[in-house]
Amino acid sequence: MPAPPDVLQACRDTLASLTLDARGTATSAALRAAFQGQQGPLPPAIWGELFDHMDVDGDGRVSLAELVAAMAGLVGPGTRTPTHRLAFDLFDQDGDGALNRDELWAALRGLGRPTDDCAALLARADLDGDGRLEYVEFLHLLEA
Repeated sequence: MPAPPDVLQACRDTLASLTLDARGTATSAALRAAFQGQQGPLPPAIWGELFDHMDVDGDGRVSLAELVAAMAGLVGPGTRTPTHRLAFDLFDQDGDGALNRDELWAALRGLGRPTDDCAALLARADLDGDGRLEYVEFLHLLEA
């Protein structure tokens, strides 16, 4: 299930106000500046914990899907295991960091799951609506 439109728009607006790389992701420093209040930036220890919560794939950057999942409270730190990451990486056959429809179909087939609901699964877990599943969205799919 995609994120509610207001949450998705708030996340898009936040990322749009930042300097992003070619993949549309933001660094810790850029996000920390965006999230600071009237008292200034969050203390480093608090910000580090918050950023680690948002940076689900651990690449040091936050994507739209990761920001949506964090702001909607969909995926927490206790939901990720090394086994989840290994499975995702095995399913991501082209290594682009996301599962497309064909990769998800192959994963379902390999797991002995019905492949006829592949489109419905993709639509339900695709938090940012880009037609692909990033790692954080994959975790959301596992929890659904």
